[in-house]
Amino acid sequence: MIDTQSAPTTQAGEPRGYDAGKRIYGRKLHIVTDINGLLLEVHVHPANVQDCHGAVPLLKNVRINFPYLRHVFADRIYRGNQLLNALSDYSPWTVELVERPQGVKGFQLLLRRWVVERTFAWLIYESDSQVARLPFRFEERS
Repeated sequence: MIDTQSAPTTQAGEPRGYDAGKRIYGRKLHIVTDINGLLLEVHVHPANVQDCHGAVPLLKNVRINFPYLRHVFADRIYRGNQLLNALSDYSPWTVELVERPQGVKGFQLLLRRWVVERTFAWLIYESDSQVARLPFRFEERS
């Protein structure tokens, strides 16, 4: 499963950008998990990088580290052929979109989507009254 999460950051450290969809200045955490939610690969980039563009270097690294992986679940932001065309040189990929059923508004539990969201919750969690956050500048070096 592949997904991203934008987070606000300060000016210090690595480059940051503006995510217009979420109105956040900061960085974007791009992750790939297995079907159990265990982290396979992480990529951190400025928030102004589009999801399909940020997924290319991430999935190239996944191909190197996990050559048997051929199928990726993704949300609707990855629809279209742009991602598949960029990855065409790195053997065949199948990207299956996990979309919300037509006519459903508000929260809807989706097959496979909750796994990657749970992984984000593991990385960024709230404990008592203090918020613990994995610093983005360290995630980039992992």
